[in-house]
Amino acid sequence: MLCTRLQNILMRDEPAGTRPHLVLLHGWGMHARVWAELSVQLAPQFRVLTMELPAARTSPDALDSIAYTLAAASPSRVIVGGWSLGGQVALRWAQLRPAQVERLILFSTTPRFVNGSDWTHGMAPAVFDAFAESLEQDVNATLQRFVLLQAHRDKDVRHVARRLSECMASGQQHAPALANGLRLLKVNDLRPELTALTQRVLILHGDRDTVVPLCAGEFLHQSLQQAEIKVIAGDAHAPFITAPQTVAHHIAEFGHG
Repeated sequence: MLCTRLQNILMRDEPAGTRPHLVLLHGWGMHARVWAELSVQLAPQFRVLTMELPAARTSPDALDSIAYTLAAASPSRVIVGGWSLGGQVALRWAQLRPAQVERLILFSTTPRFVNGSDWTHGMAPAVFDAFAESLEQDVNATLQRFVLLQAHRDKDVRHVARRLSECMASGQQHAPALANGLRLLKVNDLRPELTALTQRVLILHGDRDTVVPLCAGEFLHQSLQQAEIKVIAGDAHAPFITAPQTVAHHIAEFGHG
């Protein structure tokens, strides 16, 4: 069953096609309602579609499968914005369907989540594996721990933690999909395809992000052909929650520039 929900924020008296479609993809462990505040800010200039990520599979082409599913459920021309894992999906979607994806917006995104011999901008493998093991033992406690990690060091840490807690996936009900999503984060390495991406890209990254360090966003900026980066001062992993007006302003300039 396709796990996709579209939330279309429209002005009833607006002629069709006036505003571009903007698809927003949430991150691991969250629901699409995490975009609620930002969607309100963006509604005057975009037709905002928030989509639930389809459940990840364990097959080698799992990321491609998610991207194809979202592409089939979306308009023929879109701007795609993705946060964290959603940003990796957005990158892959743009690679697979360049005629559909006009531009990309990457929130707190990295091409590779886990460190390796040639990548030091991510999480240590042992730490990641311990997190995955904790998910097997207690889903709800692990999700709450991840919420606190995402909010850590943010200038409005309590607000971010509270809002992310409201948008968490529902524990045991989503446990298999959450585990498969972690496997995706462990194996994804999108670096080899970055230089071939021709779309314009906006990178939005908090300077206090401890989940995806700013250096990962800077790597994307240097590797993509047509990228610009906006660093949100004082924000951690979810700048669109802490500073929705600032983020919406950057998106509006990018989407209509």
